[in-house]
Amino acid sequence: TLLEDTRFKGMDRFGSNVGAFIFDEAASVTLDLNGHTATAERPVTFILSDTARMTVKDSGSGGALVNGPGKGYALFMLGYTPDGSDAAALSIEGGAIDSGASWAVQVDYSCSLTMTGGSVTSSGDLAIGAWDGTVSMSGGSVTASAGSAGALYLDGRQGNLRASISGGTLTAQAAQAVRVESG
Repeated sequence: TLLEDTRFKGMDRFGSNVGAFIFDEAASVTLDLNGHTATAERPVTFILSDTARMTVKDSGSGGALVNGPGKGYALFMLGYTPDGSDAAALSIEGGAIDSGASWAVQVDYSCSLTMTGGSVTSSGDLAIGAWDGTVSMSGGSVTASAGSAGALYLDGRQGNLRASISGGTLTAQAAQAVRVESG
């Protein structure tokens, strides 16, 4: 739970100044923004792998997770097992996730994203990109203010992508709100 606005660097995981916090194995983390802003100073804010679980929420009002201009992903998900037996999961229940100049959330491999509230915003190419795994949206808002891929980009060419949208708002100012590629 954040108790005040904060800036964080995390560690340089992959060289090139990338990777703030990495959760893997059986990690289960809740980031309660509690009405405060957490600003990342590195391109990748959170990396979830293997069976890691993360929930982002805001028990206060106006809480945000922000990457500054020119930064990379706000949240990056990476699961290592294509069969889905060990897959990272991200749940967005509240707060604002703002990636600055790039993607806000990437869903790969067998990972899952569940969005029931909050907002995800990007001024870059897309807000949420999914290449495999599961995306479920029942609330909240996803906005891409620039770029050609849209607010929610779904690329099913790997064959294991599933998406369900039953609520919330998707907005793209320079492209489609939802863009689907299939193979």
